[in-house]
Amino acid sequence: MKRKLIITFLLGITMTTAFGQAQVFANPVDDTQVEVSIPDYSNLNSRDKFAKIEEVIQLLDNKIEANMLKVDDLKNDISETEKQLSDIEDNIKETGKSLERQRNIMDDRLRALYKRDNTVMNPLFMYLRVVLEDEKSFTEKISQIDAVNKINNLDNKLVSEIKEKELSLKNQKEEFSNKKRKLEEDKKSIEDMLSKQQELKQKQKELLNETLNKILEEEKLANMTAVVNQEYSLSNFENSEPKVKQLMSEAYKYLGTPYLWGGTTPNGFDCSGYMQYIFRTIGVNLPRVSEDQQNVGVPVAPNDLRPGDLIFWGYPAHHVGMYIGNGQYIHAPHTGDVIKVSNLSSYTSAKRVI
Repeated sequence: MKRKLIITFLLGITMTTAFGQAQVFANPVDDTQVEVSIPDYSNLNSRDKFAKIEEVIQLLDNKIEANMLKVDDLKNDISETEKQLSDIEDNIKETGKSLERQRNIMDDRLRALYKRDNTVMNPLFMYLRVVLEDEKSFTEKISQIDAVNKINNLDNKLVSEIKEKELSLKNQKEEFSNKKRKLEEDKKSIEDMLSKQQELKQKQKELLNETLNKILEEEKLANMTAVVNQEYSLSNFENSEPKVKQLMSEAYKYLGTPYLWGGTTPNGFDCSGYMQYIFRTIGVNLPRVSEDQQNVGVPVAPNDLRPGDLIFWGYPAHHVGMYIGNGQYIHAPHTGDVIKVSNLSSYTSAKRVI
């Protein structure tokens, strides 16, 4: 199916090492969402209308199938996003536990440093006590204070890093939550369009059935008319040669037989195959194709046409039929049609072979 409109939607972010590389999700919106344009059938005959409705139904089928695949893709994308969200939430919980453990370590360390003689002291008092009471050199005291500061700074740095990681994970969670919501909105949009297309297809199928019934009624009427014409025509053949009467009777037997390209049997005829078949029943062997049939027999002037004469269109001929009298001819028209009687208006040439 040709795509006239593609709006690309990329869902993916670069995660921390725990989540790997960015992911690209399915395109949620394309021309499968566009409404199918329904043509105006009012000026079409039943057969053309039937063919046009079939085209619309085929187009709808293509779009429905594409939308169903798109919905499946979006379901998979949503499932993958939910998994990523679950992983992020697990990492947020683990980060929170890490933060709590680090704070406990800091608290334990500070308590150990601040506590002296079973007394918990303010850090400032601890520093003063180190300076004033410890029997160490001033340099050693400064080194001790510096070590305490470094430990404290390291603890604070670790806490800060854990908080940053926690914040990053929360931001990722929010971003993935937004993208999941967008995927669900796209899925609903396509499902709504899918529902409309399926409803439209059902209406077109109902119209197709109505049109088919009309075609069948028209063919029934045409066949009834043909039978009347046959009786009328055959009555005019009372004074004709027996072969002509036999040929006309044989020709009318196959009214309504479907056209079949290359067909030469009652299961289906093309135009020249039909002529070859019916003329063979009266002992006249015609060539297989219309352009060769055009080269046999005696030319007939337009004002001298008689039932049983072959009439041709084009030179070399691309179509052939048989004149049956009263300005009409019988023939196998084209693919999608049936053997029928038509009014003769113009033609290229005529030949008499009986």
